[in-house]
Amino acid sequence: MEDRVTIAGEFLRRTGAPYGTRPPPRSSGVEDPFPAALEALLDPASPPMRWAVVRGSEADARAALELARRRRDRLIVVTGQPDADALLADLAPVLGTLLADMTPAQRRIAQAMLVEGRRQSEVADALGIRRPSVSVAHARAHVREAALLLRAIRATWAAALALRD
Repeated sequence: MEDRVTIAGEFLRRTGAPYGTRPPPRSSGVEDPFPAALEALLDPASPPMRWAVVRGSEADARAALELARRRRDRLIVVTGQPDADALLADLAPVLGTLLADMTPAQRRIAQAMLVEGRRQSEVADALGIRRPSVSVAHARAHVREAALLLRAIRATWAAALALRD
């Protein structure tokens, strides 16, 4: 297995883009590819997409996207370690669904909290809105639950990388 990470996506059928159209894949650091993946998943301007985070080549990422398409998953994470991949096959699609169900405003809040590590009061100041509004959007978007899933996915990813040596 290659020691690089490829993050690849494709537009879903219901967008205006041709089905299966893919933006250029992104490469990321092997240790923690999830900030780059979350940036893509939480982009409020992005049309609905399916994403793959794969330890491997662009061809591996395309194969993972095909598997995600057959399963109708919004997110798939593949490490190349069978035990870790079995657990990630259960966790990643749930996170993908949680993030996909967010409104654009909720995505901005989730991005500030999950990617940038900001607290609710900091998000409110940055977005120019009241703190209770952030709190309500945070709860309705299930950002806490998304953070818990992300933590489990990251831990599984790290454990799989430790096994590679």
